[in-house]
Amino acid sequence: NYEVTLVPTTGAGSYTPGATIRFDFQQRGFIDPSSITLRYKYSITALVGAEMIATPAYTPFLRLETFIGSQNVESINQYNQVAGFLWANTNMDVAMKYGQQPAFGYNNNTSIPSLELLDGRLCTVNEVGTFSCPLVGLLSSSAKLIPAFAMPQLSVQLTMDSIANMFTTTVVPTGFTISNIEI
Repeated sequence: NYEVTLVPTTGAGSYTPGATIRFDFQQRGFIDPSSITLRYKYSITALVGAEMIATPAYTPFLRLETFIGSQNVESINQYNQVAGFLWANTNMDVAMKYGQQPAFGYNNNTSIPSLELLDGRLCTVNEVGTFSCPLVGLLSSSAKLIPAFAMPQLSVQLTMDSIANMFTTTVVPTGFTISNIEI
């Protein structure tokens, strides 16, 4: 067994709303579907009271597309809503959400967690942090190992949402940037 970390093949390392982020998988060995995880660092330029909606780790991503060779085999629009609902709300109970709240971004560690904190995130001024979450999609839904060595190039592409769709309308940050993103 070995662990592979994929970095984007597009962009300069930091991404803002509207950006497209593409990852190309290696064409060797098998891919364990349960190990496909998205990790990234974020920075928000905001005033006090900006509230990120839904499951914060998924919130920035509007669309997920999976390519095998040059063929688009999966396109999930409103990925932020679908992934948050499918993974966080149907697969996790309250205890699991409490256990995963730092990785999924539910709580900013400034207060004692409550049930209200398990839906969105109240951001601090000019916040910087990291999120980590399973990359919900066709590849991670496979029941068996994926033979990458016997397939055409596998690629996953994420499209970032607009900043206005990531936050409630009360206080919208002036900037949102993702960096150090990897699968």
